[in-house]
Amino acid sequence: MDNIISKELLSAVLNENILSIKEMSDDKFYKNIVMFECRENVFDTINIYELALKCKEWAIKNGFEIMSSSMLNFDEGMQYFAQTRDRHGNDSLNLLTIYGDSEPESIFKACQGILERIKNG
Repeated sequence: MDNIISKELLSAVLNENILSIKEMSDDKFYKNIVMFECRENVFDTINIYELALKCKEWAIKNGFEIMSSSMLNFDEGMQYFAQTRDRHGNDSLNLLTIYGDSEPESIFKACQGILERIKNG
């Protein structure tokens, strides 16, 4: 299974050098936990909902806003999405909608897009 968040984004959001990520989603008890290696053989964990909030705060610090929610689509069931808005007035990023399998995942995808935009100028 792919990680729900990239190592690069987790490093940016937590403001530390993350060496690796081990997702705990296969274990029902830890399905909402991301384990990460912050120093060699030193691991820490964070709840994905707390991480989603930290991602939204990170986005604001970088000039973006993220609004996230869910909606019931009668054809596809529950859908989760995040919308980004560039607070610098860049209309090309206003109300960009990103979908995910959960609300936190949609937030992480939106923040990954913001991170890519920052890296590329």
